[in-house]
Parts: sequence; structure tokens; C-alpha cells
Amino acid sequence: MIKKVYSNLFFKNVLKVSTGTFLAQVLMLIGMTIITRLYDKDTIGIYALFVAFIGVTTSFVSLAYDTTIVLPKEEDDAGALLKISIAISFFFSFLTFLILYLPLDFFKEYVSISLFIAIGTFLQVVVNSLEYFKIRHDLYHILSKSKVLRNFILIVCQIVLFYLGSANGLIIGFILAMCATILYLIYKDEFIFIGLFKKQDKELLKKNLITYKEYPKYFCWSNLIFALSAGLPVLIFNQYFSLEQIAFYSIAFSVIIQPAGLISSSIRPVLLSKLAQKVNAKSSILKTYNKIFYALLVPGIVLSIGIFLILPHLVVLVFGPSWFESGKLTRFLIPIFLWYFISIPSSITSKVYPFQKYSLFYTVVSLIFKIGSIFVTIYIGLNFNNVVLVYAIATLLSDVANHFIIGYKVKKHEFTHKNTIECAV
Repeated sequence: MIKKVYSNLFFKNVLKVSTGTFLAQVLMLIGMTIITRLYDKDTIGIYALFVAFIGVTTSFVSLAYDTTIVLPKEEDDAGALLKISIAISFFFSFLTFLILYLPLDFFKEYVSISLFIAIGTFLQVVVNSLEYFKIRHDLYHILSKSKVLRNFILIVCQIVLFYLGSANGLIIGFILAMCATILYLIYKDEFIFIGLFKKQDKELLKKNLITYKEYPKYFCWSNLIFALSAGLPVLIFNQYFSLEQIAFYSIAFSVIIQPAGLISSSIRPVLLSKLAQKVNAKSSILKTYNKIFYALLVPGIVLSIGIFLILPHLVVLVFGPSWFESGKLTRFLIPIFLWYFISIPSSITSKVYPFQKYSLFYTVVSLIFKIGSIFVTIYIGLNFNNVVLVYAIATLLSDVANHFIIGYKVKKHEFTHKNTIECAV
């Protein structure tokens, strides 16, 4: 049985990615214990706002063309999509920089870091696009190493910049780490070199723009709304709570997603490639969809119990008594931890099947539900921790509903497709 598991290609690829992800997260955890002792809580709070804002802008500036790179059969089409993704994201990243100077109260906190936000957004999309190219060619060992490199350079730069007296050391460290990651992903990769530098006919670019037009039309908006669901809480908290509380939330959130992120970021690229190949081969994905969900649900619940009992004390031990509130918040964020596990199959399936319209509808309803839960709890006067708890529960419930709806749509789609083929024959 064990031999069979280790000989499974899917398992091997997951193991490749998870090894790098684990080492990267160990580095991040070690770095965080130093960062939280060097930088004050307000600075960490501003960095949390920067990361949250980047998470939102990154979701739409490429118009979701970066996610299509793994899909086409022909290499020239993938190269065209890489160029399209980078060009579009550059334009919208620059536009974001200009928009942040609009005289709106909500943007006041971000004007001083607007250039960093624009640069960080663009670099993150470039990294994402190059990573999709690696996924396309099953180069998971490169992805694994890039995660380790990124976090190592991030932590080193942030520490060095603190001692150099940089007021924006955390943010600049992030940008330098992105630049290093891009260079590493490009280095000695003939597919990426061809995709980036081969002169392509304008008709090929136009063809791919049209072929995947559903992605900016529907999936881009789904990405944006999904990102708002994840990042908007921090941006909303900034309007009602202190930077210190945002810093507590940021550290708690970072800690709680370390184990979940290890599984999620390891499985997502491999599952995306596997499902895309099945769809291209006109095979059913329903069995894989359900199998992955339940395979993640059970360990997620078990680990959640361990987190409730152990993690708050561990946070205080690792980061120091001044971060006691972050330790408490980890318990309130357990539903988010579980969500990281079970959301994987539905989010990946939405990328490979034509569910863009539904995905847009779901993300809109989900955003209203989750953000509404924050405003309602703030309005009725709940304290910060309970506001976070209600938001986390709302996130989990909305994804459980989405999983079963997507499963039904997959079953219906495959049944209809099978009947269409049989009728044609």
C-alpha cells in the first residue's frame, strides 16, 4: 500500500511542492519571531495593510489571464498569454498608483505607500504568471525552491533594512524578494524565455485574447471579489480599530494559515494540472473532486482541535508575552484554518470548467455575506475578537455551501457532455 502511494505521480508532485512550502514556512516563522521584536506594532500594522491591499489589486490587474497559461495545448498560445498577462498587469498596476491619489478618505492611509503598492502588485502578478508556466510543465521542484528562496530573501532584507534605518523596511523587503523570485524562475527556463522574448504574430495574441475572454469577463471579477473577501476585513478593521489590533490580527492570521497553507499551496498547483489534463482528455473529474474534499476535511478537523489546545500558548512562547492577544485570536480564526483545507477542490474546479458565471455570482453573494457579518457585529457592539470569529464562521459556511453546489454542477455538466457525445456518435 505504501509503495503504491509513493509511486503515485500526484502524491510525488504534492510532496515536491509541500517540501519547499514547509521549509519556506519554517523560515517565515523564524523570521517573524525576529521581526516582531524589531519593528513596532504600528509598522507591522501598516505592512499588514500593504499586504492586504496587494492581495486585492493582484486579483484583477491581469484580468485573470495569468490563470489561463496552464490551459492551452500549444506552447505558442501559452507564451502569448504570458505576454498578455504581464502587459495588462503593468497598465493596471500603474493605474492603481494614480487612483490612490484620488481625494478620498479611504485612500489617505495608502498615499504614502502608493508607489510600493503599484510595484508590489505588478511584481506579484509576474511571479504568479511564471509559476503557472512552471505548473504547465510540471516543474514542481522549481516552484518548491522558489518559495524557500523568496521567504529567505524576504526575512533577510527586512532585518537588514531595519538596521539600516529604513522606515519602510518590511515593504521594501517584500519587493526585493519578489524581484529575486522572478530572476530565479526565469533562469535557464527555455519555455519562459521563448514565451517572453519570442516575437509573436499579433493575430496570435488577438486569438488568445478572444479565446479566453470569459476570464476577464467573469473570472476576473470572481477573483477580485474573492480577494476582497480575504483582504477587505483588514481594510475595514483599519477604519474601526487601531493599527495595534490589526497587527495582532495579522500575526494571528499568519500563524493560523501556516499549516493550512502548507497543504493548500502544495495541492493547488498539482490538482490544477491534474484536473486540466483530465478535462483536455475529456475524462470525469467528479471522483477526484469528492475524494480530495473528504481527504482534506478529516485531517483539517483533527488539526483544528490541536490548534485550539496548543497554538495560543505556542504564540506567546515564540513571539513573547506582548503578543498574547495574537495567541487568543488564533482560536477565533480556526474556521478560517478549516476553510483553507476544504476550499481547494471547488476553487480549482472553477478554473477548469466553464463555471465563470456561477463563480461570479457565488463570490458576490459570499462577499456580501462575510463583509455584512463584520459590519453587523461592529454595529451591535461586539468586541474585536468576536467580530473576527463571526467573520471566520461566515467564511467557512459559505464555502461548505459552495462545495456542494460546485459538485452538483460538475455532475450535471459531465452528464450533459456525455449525452451530447453519445448523440453525436
